[in-house]
Amino acid sequence: MQEQAQKQNSGGCKFSDMNLKVGEKLQMAPPPALGEEKHLVRLVGYRENVSVMTTLPIRGVLPLPLREGDELTLSVFSGIHAFWFTSVVLKICKMPFDYLHLSYPEVVGGVMTIRKALRIQTKIAASVTEPISHESKPCVVSNLSIDGVQALSPHELGEPGKVLNLTFHINPLGVESSIEASVVIRSMNAAKGESKFFSHGMQFLDIDAKSKLAIGSFLHQQMIEGGKLL
Repeated sequence: MQEQAQKQNSGGCKFSDMNLKVGEKLQMAPPPALGEEKHLVRLVGYRENVSVMTTLPIRGVLPLPLREGDELTLSVFSGIHAFWFTSVVLKICKMPFDYLHLSYPEVVGGVMTIRKALRIQTKIAASVTEPISHESKPCVVSNLSIDGVQALSPHELGEPGKVLNLTFHINPLGVESSIEASVVIRSMNAAKGESKFFSHGMQFLDIDAKSKLAIGSFLHQQMIEGGKLL
């Protein structure tokens, strides 16, 4: 990931500047005594200058045995930025569900800018449709960015410059989203050797704000969950 990002030489930012939403996933690194594995937690909420609340991290089927006073490192990706900060466990709550009260970070110490056209490796069933004939052909979105996709298909979908309508479905943060966008083929590589697929690089031409937001959330989620950066 260090090759994909460039750290900004800044003094950090405030926690509220990250504009995190309830339910967003954060990656939590526990104290060294509990191992090096990072755990996914969800933001329950926060009160400025008081505390940050997250779900309790789970190892296997059991809650991670954290103790009050433990220092944690949390990271989150938002849009084209990555943030991380340290926090201390203030209280472990069991009612009405398991969650943590963490110390409110005065400053988010790490601010990293990810390259604009960040791509994540995917395997998403999709289809393209001819704007005039309405003929539809199947394909697979093998990587996705906010700017476009790479699509694999057993069919030649067209030469560079051809405009198509692309449709696929993603599920960022548990919300089903149907993406329908006009795309232009920028590159096409024919199947070689044992490969039975043609690879097409496609750029989004006409995509609405809601779809862009859904794709951004999906990329964010995949990065948090360890998706492969390209």
